[in-house]
Order: sequence, then structure tokens, then C-alpha cells
Amino acid sequence: MKKIYGIIILAISLFLPVVVNAASGENFIASDYEMTTTSLGGATQTLNKDTNGNAIAYLGVSVNSGTVYEFNVTLYLNNLTYLNVIEESGWVGTIVNNGDGTLTARYTNATGVTAGKHRIAALTLKAVNTAEVCSMNLQNLTSAPKCEIVNNVYYNKSGAVVTETEYYKDCHPCEIVDGKYRGPNGEELTKEQFEVACPINNPQTGNFLPYFVIIAGIALAAGVYTITRRNSKIYNV
Repeated sequence: MKKIYGIIILAISLFLPVVVNAASGENFIASDYEMTTTSLGGATQTLNKDTNGNAIAYLGVSVNSGTVYEFNVTLYLNNLTYLNVIEESGWVGTIVNNGDGTLTARYTNATGVTAGKHRIAALTLKAVNTAEVCSMNLQNLTSAPKCEIVNNVYYNKSGAVVTETEYYKDCHPCEIVDGKYRGPNGEELTKEQFEVACPINNPQTGNFLPYFVIIAGIALAAGVYTITRRNSKIYNV
């Protein structure tokens, strides 16, 4: 009996995700396009103003090892107001103005970036008082939300910003969410349409995968156990 328990555990473990070591990188603010003057080490970055009182801040990441896929920070503005942002190729995300002198910046890169300094986005800002120094500093945030809606911004399973329909398709296919029936592509359905489009869905949990994994694991274990027992009988004859 101990054998079959061991085989069941082994079989189920085959379906579990593999844990890998995280990459090492440091987020920063740069005052110049070449990123020669940065806030690496947690320093506050002073920005240069033009004659109109505009300043540009470059957001970036310095990768030490591995591959970095995300950039998540709170930006603290000193004598600055936010105007707009232009992202570098490959980076997708949002800048949210929190209305309290801070911005929340969350970006993802599907292919990731490796060793070296990488620009992520260029922010255009306006000096509140052109006679005073303008500066910014940042505080790192945890990874981007996964399958969450934050400040009306939709994040999918990988933390990328997506549309509302893409969000429900990726995070809640064939589920009842907030009293609404969602189909396999995230579309809103009536109860009758839902029961036809999602016949195997569990209405209590909205998630069929865990049951599939357990059943598949047990079936695999039973098969291995049966073959093992049969071979054992053959050798004992």
C-alpha cells in the first residue's frame, strides 16, 4: 500500500510547476538618454529643465544576472507634475498618477532583458516652480498584480496590462464572476448560454483544472501500480 501512495504522490508532482531562481536587477531613474547619470543605489535623481520648465526622466533597469521581465515602482516627484510617457519597444504597461505627488509605474517585457542597463520609458514632466530644483526618486514595488484589476487597469496571469475582455478570457474563462457568467473567451453570457458553452465548469469554484490534475495523477498511479504488480507476479512464477 505504501508503494501506491508513493506512486500517487510522484504522479501528481509531475503536474506541478518548476520553481526557478529569480533574476537580479536594480531599477533606476536617469536624467539623460545614455543613462550615464542614474539613481542607482537608491539616490534621488536631479532632472534637467529646458527653458519651458519641462524635464525628461528615463526609467530603466540594470540587470546583474538572469532575465528581468518586470518593472514595478512608485515614483516620488519633487517640484514636478506628470505630463506624458513614451515606452521603449518591447515594454508594455501603465503610469498611474496617484494624485498625491507620486506615480505608479508597472511594465512588463514578454522576452525580458539580460545583462546591462536598459531604458524602459521616458517621462515628460513639468516644473511647478522653474526657479527650484526638480528631482525624483523611486521605491520598488512587488511584482505586477496577476489576474487583478487595479485602478481600472486589467492585469492578466503574467502581469501584463490587457483589455477587459482579454482579462476575463485569461483569468476567468467559464466562471461566474460578480454574478456575471463569463464564457470561454471572456465574453459575458446569459445563464443558459453559459451552461451550453461551459458544460464541464464547476459552478462553485469555476476552476476545473485542479480536479483534472488529481484525477489524472491517480489514474497514472493506478496504471503504474497495476503494471508493477503484474510484472512482479510474472517474476515470482
